Amino acid sequence: MIAKKRILFIIPLVLTFIVYFNVIKGDFVWDDQTIVVRNEAVKGFKNIPYIFKNEFAEMANYNGNVYRPMQELSYMADYWLWGMDSRGFHFTSILLQLICVALLFYLVRAITQSGIIALISSVIFGLHPVNTEAIAYISGRSDPLYLLFMLSSFLLYVKSRNPGVLKKTIYYISSLIFYAGSLISRETAICFPLLLIAYGGFAREDRRTDWLSIIPFGAIVAAYAFFRLNVIEFNQAAIGVLNVNAIIFTDIKIIFNYLILLIFPLNLHMERVMALSTTLDADAFLGLIVILPLIIFSLKLKKRSPRIFFWILWFFILLLPHLNILRLNAMYAEHWIYGAAIGIYVIIAYAIEGLYRNKKVQKAVLNLLCAGIVLYLASISIARNNDWKDEPSIYTSTLKHNDSARVWSNLGVYYDINEEYANAIEAYKEALRVSPRDTLYNNNIAIVYMKTGKMEKAVYHWGFSLKVNPNQPKVREFLSKYKI
Repeated sequence: MIAKKRILFIIPLVLTFIVYFNVIKGDFVWDDQTIVVRNEAVKGFKNIPYIFKNEFAEMANYNGNVYRPMQELSYMADYWLWGMDSRGFHFTSILLQLICVALLFYLVRAITQSGIIALISSVIFGLHPVNTEAIAYISGRSDPLYLLFMLSSFLLYVKSRNPGVLKKTIYYISSLIFYAGSLISRETAICFPLLLIAYGGFAREDRRTDWLSIIPFGAIVAAYAFFRLNVIEFNQAAIGVLNVNAIIFTDIKIIFNYLILLIFPLNLHMERVMALSTTLDADAFLGLIVILPLIIFSLKLKKRSPRIFFWILWFFILLLPHLNILRLNAMYAEHWIYGAAIGIYVIIAYAIEGLYRNKKVQKAVLNLLCAGIVLYLASISIARNNDWKDEPSIYTSTLKHNDSARVWSNLGVYYDINEEYANAIEAYKEALRVSPRDTLYNNNIAIVYMKTGKMEKAVYHWGFSLKVNPNQPKVREFLSKYKI
C-alpha cells in the first residue's frame, strides 16, 4: 500500500518534468531583459535589504507598481548558482513547478481523502498548457512562487486543525510564515484568508470555520496593505476603479474566456485583448448563457456536495484579484488563472474518479480517456514551450494572434541590439503602421536609420516625434547634432 502511494506521488512529477524539459534551452525574453539581465539588484546578496525596501525591479526602472521581493530573491539565488546562464534560471522555474505539483497532490489528498483525485488533479495542473506562461517565461516566476508558499501554508494549516496532531502550534505558526512569503511573492495571495473560510465551511469534516485561527491571517493582510500603501512607493493614480456595470459585464466575458481556455487551451499568446463592456453586449450575453446554468448547478452542490462546492469557490476566490474590479494592466492573461484553475482541475478529477467507481463504465475506456487527456495537454504544452525559446520566436508567435505595436517594437529592439538593422527597420515600420503617432517607435526607427547612415529618414522621424511631444530634450539634441 505504501509503495502504491509513492507511485501515485511520482507520476505527476515525472510527467511534469518531461513536459517542461524543453524549456531549459530557452533564452531570456521579453521582460526578462529588464527584470533579470539589466537588474543589478539580483546580482548579489548584498542587495537583499534593497529589494525588501523598494518596488519590484526598481533598480532596473521596471515601473510595474508591484512589490515582489521573493521573486527578486529567487533571481539572486539563480545568479549566485548559474551566473547569467538562462538555462539555470529555467531549471529553477521547472523545479518550482515540480514542488507546486507535489504540494498540490498532498493538499488535495488531505482535503478529499482520495489519492486518485489528488493524482488526477495534480497531473492536470502539472501539464496544463495555460501554465506555460508562468513556467517557460522566467519573468512569470511570481506565479509558482506565490502558489508554492500558499499551498505550503494551506497544508500546514490543515495539519494544525486536525485533531490528535502533535506540534499543532508549530504547524500553525509555520503556516502564517509561509503565507507572509506568499504575499510578498505575488499580490494574488491576498485572498487566501477567504479560501480558509471556505475550507472551514465546506471542506472540513465538521463543516466549521475556525474564525479565531483565521484572524492572524487577516492581520497579515492588513499589515501588508499598510506597508504597501505607506512604506513602499505605490502609484495609486495608476489604479483606476471601474463602474459596477463595467465590472459585471466585462467579468462575465473574462470568466467565460478563462473557462474556454481551460477546456481548449489553443492559440495561446501573451497579448490578449478584450473590449470593456458596460452593457450586455453579444459577447457578454454569450458568456452569461454559459455561466448562469453553471452558477445555478454550483449552488445546488452547496448542500449536496459541499466539498466539490469548495473547489468552485477556490476558482472564484483566487481569480478575484484579476477580475478588474481595480483596473489592471490588461483585461485578462493566461498566467492569471495559474492558481485559480486548480479548483476546476479538482472538479474534473472528482468527475473522473466518479466514473472509475461506476461499475457500468468500462475501465479500459476510461484509461484510454485519461491517456488521451494527458497526451492532449502535454503535446500542446511542449509545443507552446518552444515559443519561449528566444525573442524572435515569442514575438512572432504572439503577432500571429495580435497585431500589437508593442510586440513589433520589441522585435525591432531585438534586431537592433543584434545589429540586424534591416530587420529592425521593418519591425519598427510595422509598429508605426499600427501606431503611427507613438514617439517611442518613431525615435527607435530614427536611431536605426542613423546607425545605417540614412540621416534624412532619421531626421524626419525625430522631427515628427517632436511635433507629437515637444518635451523631448534628447531628441532635440539628436536633431541639432545631425540635421542636414
